[in-house]
Amino acid sequence: MQQSAHSIAAARPASAPCAALPLRLQMRTPELPEHSLASPLSFPRSLVLRALRNAAAMVAAASSRKGGGESRAPPRAHQGRESLSPEVLVAAFHKPKVRMSEQEVAPEEVNVLKRNSDDVGWEYGFLVDPNNKDKVECKFCGHRSQGGIHRLKEHVANVGTNAKKEHESIPFNACDNDEFKQMCESIGQFGSRLEPPSQCDLRESLLDEEYARTKSLLQERDAEKVKNGCSIMTDAWSDRKRRSIMNLCTNCADGSSFISSKEMSDVSHTSEVIFELVDKAIEDIGPNHVVQVVTDNASNNIGAKNRLAEKRPNIFWTSCATHTINLMLQGIGNMPWFKKKDVKLCLSVFEPLVKVLRLVDGDVKPSMCFLYGELLKAKREIKEAYGNVETRYKKVIAIIDKKMKERLDSPLHLTAYLLNPYYSYANPSIFDEPTITEIY
Repeated sequence: MQQSAHSIAAARPASAPCAALPLRLQMRTPELPEHSLASPLSFPRSLVLRALRNAAAMVAAASSRKGGGESRAPPRAHQGRESLSPEVLVAAFHKPKVRMSEQEVAPEEVNVLKRNSDDVGWEYGFLVDPNNKDKVECKFCGHRSQGGIHRLKEHVANVGTNAKKEHESIPFNACDNDEFKQMCESIGQFGSRLEPPSQCDLRESLLDEEYARTKSLLQERDAEKVKNGCSIMTDAWSDRKRRSIMNLCTNCADGSSFISSKEMSDVSHTSEVIFELVDKAIEDIGPNHVVQVVTDNASNNIGAKNRLAEKRPNIFWTSCATHTINLMLQGIGNMPWFKKKDVKLCLSVFEPLVKVLRLVDGDVKPSMCFLYGELLKAKREIKEAYGNVETRYKKVIAIIDKKMKERLDSPLHLTAYLLNPYYSYANPSIFDEPTITEIY
């Protein structure tokens, strides 16, 4: 009675290589856990057949080189991979061969399966043609790389030019997403008999449900925009292919929403171009529903700000608070004399500004009504760190005031500051401050 490929694999001890293989093949036989060979369900039939085909081809090639005369390769009618039956492959795999001693193995024969290298990549592939050291086949899927072991490692890791888009891997940081943690918690609460969704469910019913849910959320945010207004935010960045992309989003009390994205690799980021993109977004949302436009402090954005002020004077153009405070910290840290100060003093100067940075860079609560007041508090604490001696803190405060001017002290910031009871109730005299009286 003929044995199946699974039964043969199960009968062979995991630690002992096949005695019928030449020594160089035994040296490359991977050591697998015992349960991998003991269970007929350990390997799919396709992988077992592929392994047998590769082993039979290498045994036949080694025999023809060793004998120099009679070739033990299978007949031409069986040269194709698909024409070899499992029985023929099993017979070829276990056909008795003359085992070579270690002294008989020539250096060039040891390199038949891999180069003379301890590169970890050889654990995942082998040479297809002994005469072509650059042609390597993947042990997992049979993919053949032409660029040697480097290309094989790119293939296994799914990176570089050798990666296949249809098999893109999930990044490891996906486990940090809240959705992933919620999914794991939901699966644990359901129990051990959870039935996973089918492809049809994912592509049709579940996708339709998610689309309807997302559309409902957007409708709620649109209602909030109409009621209390929103902000338009711009973000220019470059992807991995170094393409320049401009994103436009809106933000309201219910959260942020995506508007549009445009590739601008072939377009100069001039003030006019940025103004046109922002102005079109304002028209799409409705001029009466937009309170402000938020960008960074680049010179082209400042130019677009001036254009918007001429066309739409009722809409504010606000600089990104996070970017502005980062510029403050950078300016203070770049002062030569400041670098010579002791660590304790440096921390006392940076700490108040870092607190404001954490406030404006978080999503816990709206920060507009606290920004101006917290910057005033930070300036007072920095002065106290210098013992309230003006000659000592003068240059530091000058940098803060320079970055704040026309960025974080606009009428919009001051109005939010005055209307915040956290400040106005604690100190009613803020309405009489010189900066406030000058504007109002």
